[in-house]
Amino acid sequence: MRPEGGAQPHTFSADGRWWWDGQQWQPALSADGKMRWDGAHWVPARRGSPWMWVRRIGSLLLGLLLLLGTGLFGIWAAAAQPIDPVRRDGNLTKFVKDCPVPGDIGDSCAYIDADSFCYRLHPTDFQPALPSLSDRVGQPISFVVDRGNYESSRTVGDPYCNFAVDQVIVLASGQETRYSTRAMTEPEFAGHSRGEIIPLFLACLILLGLLIGWNVTMEVRHYRRRHR
Repeated sequence: MRPEGGAQPHTFSADGRWWWDGQQWQPALSADGKMRWDGAHWVPARRGSPWMWVRRIGSLLLGLLLLLGTGLFGIWAAAAQPIDPVRRDGNLTKFVKDCPVPGDIGDSCAYIDADSFCYRLHPTDFQPALPSLSDRVGQPISFVVDRGNYESSRTVGDPYCNFAVDQVIVLASGQETRYSTRAMTEPEFAGHSRGEIIPLFLACLILLGLLIGWNVTMEVRHYRRRHR
């Protein structure tokens, strides 16, 4: 089929993939897509747009960050350890509902007659919900804390109420009622239970999978566009 309008030799088709030699259409792209006929010579085909390389480099960096994040969360989850409990029994001598603790908000501070140290509680962390201890002053109570935290804080006098309580045991009518934090029943790392870390780990895995899928889709589309 001849080109319309009596085109002269070396006229290119609208898509630039063919050229007219005066008698028939000839391919303007080499079979591998790397060379292009400019009307007189074979020259390297035009490179992809700068955006394509920006996308590839950006995707690579994002993928590396997600992979690093996934690895770190995986290490944290694997390294998580359950608390080593230390139980302290005594009578509640003082309870402060809102005490000033650096870096924490909404903490309560409690003291027992077994020692002079301060025990820190965050009421919303306990299951079942921890009742107010204000009316238990003078009554028996037990606090369970992590041994490592307890031993290290005790040596410096615990100036900031560093004994984070993981379990409160209340004795009433000869029966013990236990109120525990998630850290008491689940391994924890750097103050966070494993149950809090795993969702972040899974989120990184999902984002990494979506990024890989998006890049594969874009590369397939680019490949098909070049070889149509």
